[in-house]
Amino acid sequence: MKVNLTKFTAEERDRNWVNQGLNEVGNILRNNPDSITKLADNVLKYIVAYTGGLDGAFYRLDIADPISPKLKLQSFSNPVYGQKIPDVLEINQSIIGKVAVSKQQQSLSVSDGVTLHSGVAGIHPTHVLYTPLVFDGEVMGVLELTSATAFTNLQTQWIYQVGNMTGSTCDTILRKKTTEHLLKEARKLNTELIVKEDALRQANQKMQEKALELEQQNEAIRTKNESLEIAREAIRVKAEELEKANKYKSEFLANMSHELRTPLNSIIILSNLLSENKSSNLSNKQVEYANVIQKSGNDLLELINDILDISKIESNHMELDLHQIDIKDWAHDIQMLFAEVAKNKGIRFTVAIDKSIPDLIETDRMRLSQVIKNLLSNAFKFTDAKGFVSLRITKDMTGNHSIESLKGKNALCFEVADSGIGIPEEKQQLIFEPFRQADGSTSRRFGGTGLGLSISKELSNLLGGFMTLDSTVGKGSTFRLFIPLHVEQLPLSVKPVQTAFSPAPLGGQDTKGTMVPAVVKTEADSVLENSTLNLAAYKILVVDDDMRNIFSLTSILDDYKPQVVIANNGQEALDRLQEHTDIDIVLMDIMMPVMDGYEAMKRIRKDLKLTDLPIISVTANAMVGDDEICKRAGASDYLPKPVSKKVLIECIAKWLNLNRAVAV
Repeated sequence: MKVNLTKFTAEERDRNWVNQGLNEVGNILRNNPDSITKLADNVLKYIVAYTGGLDGAFYRLDIADPISPKLKLQSFSNPVYGQKIPDVLEINQSIIGKVAVSKQQQSLSVSDGVTLHSGVAGIHPTHVLYTPLVFDGEVMGVLELTSATAFTNLQTQWIYQVGNMTGSTCDTILRKKTTEHLLKEARKLNTELIVKEDALRQANQKMQEKALELEQQNEAIRTKNESLEIAREAIRVKAEELEKANKYKSEFLANMSHELRTPLNSIIILSNLLSENKSSNLSNKQVEYANVIQKSGNDLLELINDILDISKIESNHMELDLHQIDIKDWAHDIQMLFAEVAKNKGIRFTVAIDKSIPDLIETDRMRLSQVIKNLLSNAFKFTDAKGFVSLRITKDMTGNHSIESLKGKNALCFEVADSGIGIPEEKQQLIFEPFRQADGSTSRRFGGTGLGLSISKELSNLLGGFMTLDSTVGKGSTFRLFIPLHVEQLPLSVKPVQTAFSPAPLGGQDTKGTMVPAVVKTEADSVLENSTLNLAAYKILVVDDDMRNIFSLTSILDDYKPQVVIANNGQEALDRLQEHTDIDIVLMDIMMPVMDGYEAMKRIRKDLKLTDLPIISVTANAMVGDDEICKRAGASDYLPKPVSKKVLIECIAKWLNLNRAVAV
């Protein structure tokens, strides 16, 4: 009983000591509600005195910079021995920083401490206790206490409780200061807001006055807008009608082109094969019939291409393909093309180039050739035997042009002159309109659709230039095309589809006149040598649903003896490729039942993994962009129908890597 009584008395004494200390600290905390520095001084002094310690330090955690928080000294007790205490500690420095991070008490024993003098005596601190000030799981600061003797467990626990109480009060003071600061800012902002509201009120009043004036003006405008809306609606209806008309026109042209090119393919190919008469079983008259059929087919193809060109120009779907061209080389090609025509009609034909013209100019070779060919074709058409046709290329030095692309610049002048029938003055503008001719009656002497000059005029604009005409009835005509030496920009956005069929070059003729003649190539320069092509070692898959086209293509191929496999649609093409794994090249039509050519090419590339197999799209789809659509679907090359024997065989030879000339 005596032992229990002694134990109970000791425990009661400890509780009283703890409670008394906590109550005293609580009073200190309640009496210092505004300043952490004052609070730190009083709490630290009391703890040192109550625990019988020697000295201590109170550090507060400052998180003004969350990336680099710091510990700032708030209070230090009994600095009598002159030790300098750092005012600021980094969070990763010293034991105090580690305690702040770990949030755990830590005690140390010091074997060689600093001597603390008090009168004649000297005292050595031998123990140090670090206590974190924690509130709601967050560290508010750290207490450092020193003692000459070790802190008891009771003292350590009591100091930890005091640390938590102090941390709570520190948090309260900081929050109070933050609240006061925010309240002060809010009052300041409120005052500013009142001033701004007053200014805004005055501005609103002025705006209301302005709004009243605007409302009156708006009423007048509203009346006008109603009239405009009625007009706009009428324009919209007209625009819709025009859009529908253009859509129907485009669809009609696409369908017309496709439907006409399909039979034309057979007509031109088979008539060409008949005219060759390789078996020598046709009479001269029958060969002549075949030539007439072929020429008629080519004339019809030219008409189709002219109509498509007019459509592309009208819808702004024609783009220039700009490159540097050798003007002498180009002029030679033009000369060779028309030399045989001149010979057959008994017309003197000359091509001359001014010495001052540079060797290279930048333009669209195909479109420039198209314009000059149209002009020369008309010149030969309207000139009788013993007359003359000439092409002169000079450098225009005046720069006096109203066309912006030529204003103040040197230009090239292409002059096409003839001694033909001439054009009456009243009809010289009329001939540049589509489907219009100087003589448009049913009894007119010369044929033609009247599209060539209209296309030429529009193409001259695309080339950055313009055309002029001087003509006298009975004495002939002179057309002049002016274009810049260098075309600076592409005016439109969609590249035109080029037909693969074109007339073969004809024989040449020397030029005459005072100027330098165009360069004349020799026979050795021709790409068509007397070599032969044998395709017996190759297997070709022909895919087409039209037996006329299959017959035409296989008739061309017969001369070169390849192995030919036939498929009538895209699905059959896939089946044939799986049956015949040694196929070397595919001729693919596009518009087919069951599976079209687009899907078939995609499946060949993706499903059958035949990424290197050459696929030539031979199709009657020859509208703007059809070539790019075919190539995106997987085609290696694109040939629009009707396709000539020469072009087809050369294309096949190219993709089979046959580095020999093709004799056709």
